[in-house]
Amino acid sequence: MKALLKRIIRECINEEIMDEMAYPESFNFSEFKNIKSFASKIKYAQQHLLSRVGSGSSRVVFKIDDEKVIKIALNKKGLAQNLEEAEGYKQNYDVLARVFDVDYDDMWIEMELAKKITPSRFKELTGTSPLEVGEWLAYQKGERKNYSFSDLKDNDFANELQEFVFDYDYPAPGDFNRISTYGEVIRNGKPTVVVIDFGASKNVVSTHYNRKR
Repeated sequence: MKALLKRIIRECINEEIMDEMAYPESFNFSEFKNIKSFASKIKYAQQHLLSRVGSGSSRVVFKIDDEKVIKIALNKKGLAQNLEEAEGYKQNYDVLARVFDVDYDDMWIEMELAKKITPSRFKELTGTSPLEVGEWLAYQKGERKNYSFSDLKDNDFANELQEFVFDYDYPAPGDFNRISTYGEVIRNGKPTVVVIDFGASKNVVSTHYNRKR
């Protein structure tokens, strides 16, 4: 099943676009794939990729080019989150950053590069805030008895995200109330907010974090 879902991603990607988004010349992808340890993969990426653009307790993110990044697992939590983001059917949700390629062992995942976004820019593009969205999702899922912000039932962004969260039973608010969960991309010629970190599914949280999010 894992191989099938990951093949779906590749079948959904325009191969011409993939060819244009080249790694830096010094980066040997075959060599990188053959590296087995977490630490050695990170070290190789640090030496050969353009820049480190983010990191957390489970993954490190490096810029590949002007179109994509690679998320490399640091531990089992990172493997689990890469696996979640690599599920091919999630590419049907426009509210998520695009996935371009994945490792069959979940050591890394290639994803659409998104600009960091500020709370004010988020508000400008979506008409709401991460805090409101997170609390709205929690309220809709019954995790909050009250909701004290603006009603988001007619907010397109909130509704699209809610569909994804409900379909895959993600915890709410989870990380959806954090600005770092989101980024800005261009879709159909327009600036658009997307979720760039959706690895913390209910299963990942309960298995690897053992705390309510």
